[in-house]
Amino acid sequence: MDGLSAAALAADDQAVSPTPDDPRVGRAVAYMRERLGHPLTVPELAGQALLSPYHFLRVVKRQTGRTPYRYLTMLRMREAKRLLGAGETVTAVAARCGYSSTAHFSAAFRRRPGCGPPAGSGVEVAGRRPDALGGSCRAEYSAGPHPVQ
Repeated sequence: MDGLSAAALAADDQAVSPTPDDPRVGRAVAYMRERLGHPLTVPELAGQALLSPYHFLRVVKRQTGRTPYRYLTMLRMREAKRLLGAGETVTAVAARCGYSSTAHFSAAFRRRPGCGPPAGSGVEVAGRRPDALGGSCRAEYSAGPHPVQ
């Protein structure tokens, strides 16, 4: 699969329930899926769930095991996997999945466990060959700000 680590994406797929049991969280997740390419904020998502932002953060974490930011990132990476598998360019995928640039997309991808395009795949991320990305991936995302990008 060009540009994505199947093992990292499989770990995401296994770690999170695809559909939360709480219908309020389900509404917010459906909204996330519909608007993957748009900037989203916690208050906006909380509004979809009819919860205060603070309570929304707690309920989402309890239902999904992740913060809304991490859950949204997981959804975006799943969509990126699908689009790249269908032959889309990294630039097109970055834009369709809500990243302002290929550099932002590749940085988000490198923060994933087992990430980075496989060496020799021929895929360029942010204008660089995969083997030039270097470094190892962090196992966790850094605590992001409340704007859910």
